[in-house]
Amino acid sequence: MHPEVCFESYRSGRLLPSNIPLEKSMQYEAVVAFGTIRVVEDHAEKRDYLQGLLDKYFGEMESGKDYRPITEDELKQTSVYAIAVDNWSGKRNWKDRADQGEADEWPPLDEKWFDHY
Repeated sequence: MHPEVCFESYRSGRLLPSNIPLEKSMQYEAVVAFGTIRVVEDHAEKRDYLQGLLDKYFGEMESGKDYRPITEDELKQTSVYAIAVDNWSGKRNWKDRADQGEADEWPPLDEKWFDHY
């Protein structure tokens, strides 16, 4: 088995128009992590990780009150992997507008293009 792993997470946003072709862009955020991976076998640990995801994405809901708790059968059917991150890198471009050329180079874009994308 080769436990080395690379994991990427990416989010994209709006297209960013420009009056210069090479300045057209888009909003994005990305991170790449490198490390080692293992299968989580212990049911208590697996339950904690899965509950952590439920809490993150459905934090307003309460287990045992708003929804049924995770069952042993569901734990048996679900694979959970843990990554020990050795290093990572990220990149982000989340500005509101792409760079625009000077008015003496080419006319500015009409504002309609900024609402369109």
